[in-house]
Amino acid sequence: MYRQRTRSLTSLVLGGCLGLCAAAACATADADHNHGEPHEPIPVVDPTPEFEHDNVEDHSHSRTDLQTTIARLNPEFAAMLRDTGVAADFGREGALYTVFVPSRENFTPALLRVGDEAERRELLAYYVVPGRMTSSELTNLKEVPTITGRSLSILIDEGATFFAVNQARVFRPNIEATNGIVHSLDAMLLPPDHPAAPALRDESPTSFVRVDLTLANTCGITQPRAFFAFDSAALRATAYDSLADLATCLTTGPLAGQRLLIEGFTDPRGSEDYNKSLGKQRAAAVKDYLVGAGVKSGQVKLRSHGEEDAHDDMPIYWDFDRRVDISLDADLKR
Repeated sequence: MYRQRTRSLTSLVLGGCLGLCAAAACATADADHNHGEPHEPIPVVDPTPEFEHDNVEDHSHSRTDLQTTIARLNPEFAAMLRDTGVAADFGREGALYTVFVPSRENFTPALLRVGDEAERRELLAYYVVPGRMTSSELTNLKEVPTITGRSLSILIDEGATFFAVNQARVFRPNIEATNGIVHSLDAMLLPPDHPAAPALRDESPTSFVRVDLTLANTCGITQPRAFFAFDSAALRATAYDSLADLATCLTTGPLAGQRLLIEGFTDPRGSEDYNKSLGKQRAAAVKDYLVGAGVKSGQVKLRSHGEEDAHDDMPIYWDFDRRVDISLDADLKR
């Protein structure tokens, strides 16, 4: 159901450093990390059709530097970047960076306050990519290297409604700064060998309810931030506003009387029968909310896929497997 871009970093050619910075400045910035070893250069990429027109938040009269921009989104995270010395790199003349910033609501500072000073710096630097990379450029790649030398995986859903970095969904991309660009995340990023990484994946808020793009556009709603934790069918309150707007659209709005297909999915853990039941429970949780908001029960058809489309041997996808899809049901007539 989800795919990674297959173009590898090593197969692309450096050309003008992606228009991000002067070649000399990029080389200097990269070589100063990872004990003097230069990073693999940021490649030239062609924008993908899905993200061809980036909505970059670029208000030149009020644009600030990276550290100030980050502090506006998550002051505690900005302070940790400063205290570990990572933010000092942002001031290098001519250098540009891409920084992924976890939202305040989904930020647990204690996860980054482990080990000695060098280890804490490494954890914070995992959020920083050399060069300025917009959503178009990121989504054309399978992965991008951070200034630690470790890579972050880039994933995009088939409907091109959003993209994610590791397990974290990018919900506010392309926030422009004078010396780079920021993308805001709905979860934290941890290296795979961090003790809390498996639990972070299981509790990832990227497990979600997805409304078909045509349906969302017709109803004028935003994608619900409705998340399911591992082994849970409980619908979280963050979904309510968008689902309430969807209910209005189906009762008195442009799609009044139309019928929905709600499909539940799970990750591959557990038995086939158990996951089939869990997928149905997740779909039913969404239906129950819509019916409570005025949609007639007969307007909604449920279907559970369980683990049939899950990524068995790819744990990084499991949070994407835990979801509910909502679309108009072409098989049901008004």
